[in-house]
Amino acid sequence: MAARSSRNRVCGGAMLALLCTMSRANADIVFCNNFSHTVFVAIAYAQTDGHWLSRGWLEVATGECDTFDTAIRVKTFFFRGMTDPYVDAAHHRVVDSWGKGREFAVWEQDNFQYYDAERQVLKSTLKPFTQGPETNGDAISATVTFPADGSGTIVTTK
Repeated sequence: MAARSSRNRVCGGAMLALLCTMSRANADIVFCNNFSHTVFVAIAYAQTDGHWLSRGWLEVATGECDTFDTAIRVKTFFFRGMTDPYVDAAHHRVVDSWGKGREFAVWEQDNFQYYDAERQVLKSTLKPFTQGPETNGDAISATVTFPADGSGTIVTTK
């Protein structure tokens, strides 16, 4: 997965603390990574015609927070996180992933954007995504955090 290109960083590092705070106030969907390895994030959300769109991958380095796309205005979303393969302390090859529930199309080799993502399309495979929070308002504002211990995720809304 290292071949994927990353998007621009919005938050991270002490020098960008003010920018990060300001960006989060306007950003709808932010992902934060406290895990010991870079996490790549994909999201899925409904289109106005009822079909689903899946997009990935946003690269979120350890200790960083990044906005997926400030233009997304949805009432709910689904997300999936995963790491590149690495070797753990027991010398096993490991890929950590976060996602459970509804499946959407992804392409694990590079960035992707799939319409009709609730079914396998083009080069995709179906992988489980976790549903984020929902709102009755115009659009959800949420932060998803991948914790240091690798357990589940922490989701907060604004």
